[in-house]
Amino acid sequence: MRTLLAAVAAIGLLTTGAHAGFDDPKALVQSLFEPYQRGEQPGRLDTYYADGLKRLFVQYNEQPTSIMGTRKVAATVTEDFDPFVDARHYLLFDLNIADPVVNGDRAMVAVSYKNFDHPTELAVSLRKQADGWKIDDVASLGADDHWLLSWVLMYDPTGVH
Repeated sequence: MRTLLAAVAAIGLLTTGAHAGFDDPKALVQSLFEPYQRGEQPGRLDTYYADGLKRLFVQYNEQPTSIMGTRKVAATVTEDFDPFVDARHYLLFDLNIADPVVNGDRAMVAVSYKNFDHPTELAVSLRKQADGWKIDDVASLGADDHWLLSWVLMYDPTGVH
C-alpha cells in the first residue's frame, strides 16, 4: 500500500509540476538556479513563467518572420533560448540572489553570477498568480549584454535570438 501511495504522489508531482505554488519570489528564483549550480539543465523553464510571458513565447513562435522581414531560424525560442544562462556550457560561480523587492502582486529579484569568467547581472520580474509566484520578465543588465525578454519576444528585430 505504501508503494502505491508513493507512486501516486510521484505521479502527482510530475503532472502538476514541481515548480507550482511558490509563496516566496526568492524561493522560486533559488529553485530555478539550483540545477545550474550543479552543472545541469533545469527542467522545463515554462513551468516557472507567468501566463503573460507564456503567451509572448507562443506569439513569438507563431510568427514566421521578424518585424524586419528576415526569416527566423528553424528552432523556436522555447527550445534553444535560455534567458537565465547565456551559454550552452556553464559553470556558475559567485551566484548571488538578492532579497526581493515586493510591491503587492509584483516583485523584482536581482541575480548576479559569473559563468566561468563572464559576469552576468539579471533583474527577474515576478508576478503572483493564483498558483503562486511566477516569472513575468527577465532583463539582462550586464556591461556587455542588455536586453529585456518581453521585448525580444515581441519585437526581435533580427529574427535571431
